[in-house]
Amino acid sequence: MQVFDPLYVQDGEYEVSFLDENMTNDQLDMTVNWQLKSLTTSEVVQSHQTIDRLNEQLFGQYGFSVTIGQTGDAGDCENENAGAIGAELDYADPLAQPWFAGVNYGFQYPTVPPFHNFFSYLPPFFDNECSIKPLVTLGDGYFVPSQNCQYLSREGEVYASPAWRNSLNNLVNVDDRTAELNNVDLVFTPNKNLWSRCVVVETFNSDFANFGLRQDSTPVTSVGGSTNFDLRNSPSVGKDDTNGDGLPEPDGDGIGMGWFPGYAVDVETGKRLNVFFGENSAFSAESGFLGSYPDGQPNGADMLFNPNDQVVLAGPADDAMMHHYLGGHHFIYVTSDEYDGCAYLRTRFDPLETEPKKVNGLKRVTWTSMPLLAFGQALLPLNEGLIPNELRVKLRVDNPFAVSTGTGEFNGYPTYRFKLEGMQANLPKSPTNDEQLDMVNIVPNPYYAYSDYEDGSNSKVVKITNLPALCEVTIFSLGGKFIRKYSRDERSQPGGVVLQNNPDIEWDLKNSAGIPISSGVYLIRIKAPGIGERTLKWFGINRTMDYGGH
Repeated sequence: MQVFDPLYVQDGEYEVSFLDENMTNDQLDMTVNWQLKSLTTSEVVQSHQTIDRLNEQLFGQYGFSVTIGQTGDAGDCENENAGAIGAELDYADPLAQPWFAGVNYGFQYPTVPPFHNFFSYLPPFFDNECSIKPLVTLGDGYFVPSQNCQYLSREGEVYASPAWRNSLNNLVNVDDRTAELNNVDLVFTPNKNLWSRCVVVETFNSDFANFGLRQDSTPVTSVGGSTNFDLRNSPSVGKDDTNGDGLPEPDGDGIGMGWFPGYAVDVETGKRLNVFFGENSAFSAESGFLGSYPDGQPNGADMLFNPNDQVVLAGPADDAMMHHYLGGHHFIYVTSDEYDGCAYLRTRFDPLETEPKKVNGLKRVTWTSMPLLAFGQALLPLNEGLIPNELRVKLRVDNPFAVSTGTGEFNGYPTYRFKLEGMQANLPKSPTNDEQLDMVNIVPNPYYAYSDYEDGSNSKVVKITNLPALCEVTIFSLGGKFIRKYSRDERSQPGGVVLQNNPDIEWDLKNSAGIPISSGVYLIRIKAPGIGERTLKWFGINRTMDYGGH
């Protein structure tokens, strides 16, 4: 919707709803129209075109237009940019230093083999006939579609990835789930009342295990401990630090549950979504190198979302797995699941369950990120809410109009409301009659043979200014002889407002017969119907007449 005529636009609330030939089924049929309803006046206007073609319809009586057209889906090769629209980081305080960053496509950091590809977690699929590179490079590229992250082992290489590093992950990606990407707002906030109860998963993976590293805690079964994408094998925690150690206290709710410092919303349905994070318990006190961590505090096994700005640990050798720290591997996962405190995902990622049960849980993950803090930035203490500046991450892709149950209103058909307030043109206040005539003037006065309005030696111009739109201007000599007359009518009535293109008259110092006037004093009478009359006195020296003609 956009305003195209601010003279007509009025305050009001409006509703756009879709219609097709069968409003009782659960799909949009072949022929889909829409209608605009004014909730202020109850007036309904039908669309001129169906949504199968992009069309702008003007609503002259309201001063705005509505443009609607069906679109393809994310990953659709026929869509521009594969359906990628954009990503935006919107801080509550835009003047403060940004604190959020992440490992994006093409991320570089000075390191040495064999880890030069450690940050390459997105497959090189961009040269295919249908490139989806725009989807993994949205905005700053900090959030990517989860299904596009690498999970298979690469011979002779190790790498970090937010994907489940298991061969069974091929069952997660057996279907192209790009079309399921949702339009999401992910909000990081220091307001703990808005935080999301979530699973905390283990991001320790087989590459770390192959280098002899281990998780921090004892096995949860007789045959093994937590593995990649299991619940972290640590007591579940609350949102507060009650003993002053900077960490959340256990809440007695089993293992693997914590709090994400914010929430996620599907902006198309308005539903709150499950969001969770992971951490890598290799980065714990048991693995040593305590002096390499900020403040000597390992943060990979504390059940707290607390990444930092440190990409590598300086203590371990460059060819050691722990050298590649990435702030503790606090990977973020946004889902398509309506928020339930991750109750369902808790059952899927339970380390006592079999690995195939993870598949259905992972299919619900849509967006993921490997976050870092911007260089030089730090989170707040837990009791201060962690987040230094509230941040809203907006992820946008194409998604076709469709029927969804939602609230159950309008049979689930797409329906949108918008409100216009204070968008009218800011027109000047109409002056009183006396004020209007008081503003009329003739310039320059007196006139000494030339003025700034003239564009050459043969041009003679004075201006009678600030005239009413409807008026009659008559010029007389001081003795009452008629010289010239102008009749003006520059009224127009859009929205009942009187406007004029030019409130001035240019007088070329000639009489009605086209003959230049003599120097002297002249009277200019302005007569405006419904307003009144005013007479101005003007003196001019016209040298063309006085000297050039004698």
